[in-house]
Amino acid sequence: MDMTQLQPPAAGATADAAILAARERHRAAYAAMASLDPIQRFDAGSASTEELRLLRQINEAEEILAASVATTPSGIQAQFWAGLFRTLECAEADKGRALLFGDLEYLEGLGNELDWNIRLMIAGLRSLRAIDGEV
Repeated sequence: MDMTQLQPPAAGATADAAILAARERHRAAYAAMASLDPIQRFDAGSASTEELRLLRQINEAEEILAASVATTPSGIQAQFWAGLFRTLECAEADKGRALLFGDLEYLEGLGNELDWNIRLMIAGLRSLRAIDGEV
């Protein structure tokens, strides 16, 4: 099978391992960033050593996510969630957590509050979950 074709989860698990691991590092770094003391945040004027480390971790993960070709619904979802988080970069805590942890139900509940481009991406994620058997 051509590695760019969508594979069932078991067949593509190894191929998407780097994507899934990068998504976990991406998620962990953003979660750690959110937990930093506001005085340590870049928003306070300059980045702390810890924030710079987390930003490097985010950038490294995003490089892998952007350069990789996913072959499973889970791998594609990992790329979509990271992209949606980056696209919205919302300061609203609940929406940010939903994006970070893949809470599709929360985002679907926002309905018309979201722009059409985001709503259409969420529809794609819903479809990928159905293919992956997560519905």
